[in-house]
Amino acid sequence: MWSLGCMAFELISGLPLFPGLSEYDQLRMIIDVIGYDSTRMPPKHIVKESKRANIFFKFDESGNYSLDTSEEVQKVIVK
Repeated sequence: MWSLGCMAFELISGLPLFPGLSEYDQLRMIIDVIGYDSTRMPPKHIVKESKRANIFFKFDESGNYSLDTSEEVQKVIVK
């Protein structure tokens, strides 16, 4: 539903809703809009199973996750 709403906005307005320069930038913009708390973010198991979660998120020993900084993401991408 989220994706459909984003695409509908972009088709109607002719402008990108989240005009990020990279995947990380777009992800950061989306999180800024929806907020960063456990009621709005995807469940931990879904993020952990994501193929690219280790690039954008860091996990602590209890399994909680947080968005990496752009510097941390660049370190992972450059490797």
